[in-house]
Amino acid sequence: MQIYILLQKLLLHRVINSGQVCNCAERVYVHESVKEEFEQILFAELDKVKFGDPNKERGLDYGPLIEKRALKNVIEKVSYAVKQGATLAYGGEVDKEQVGYFYGPTVLTNVTNEMSIMKEETFGPVIPIATFSTFR
Repeated sequence: MQIYILLQKLLLHRVINSGQVCNCAERVYVHESVKEEFEQILFAELDKVKFGDPNKERGLDYGPLIEKRALKNVIEKVSYAVKQGATLAYGGEVDKEQVGYFYGPTVLTNVTNEMSIMKEETFGPVIPIATFSTFR
């Protein structure tokens, strides 16, 4: 139950305005003992997230990125994270059915602190997850 509550807060603070807010959660650290459970619940919750054109549809969780350059930036950051060894575990796709700059919710796993996705702001609906075993 605690993981579910945490994930509700995470989603609220990650997909708000397509992740284009300075105080959005930019990275997530999960203890290795709950990694699988955390990811399963996260993916199930992301399946419920609705994104699209707010001019055409009501009840959305988020809309498009602000401009073409922002979309290109998110695509490049996710692609580079994968090249650095991250796993694209969820999403990572441009919604080509929509007119505009729509990027679906995305989760990267097997992320390390050395990767640029953990050091830089992405300004997109991307959740990089790093695991840890101790606080040392």
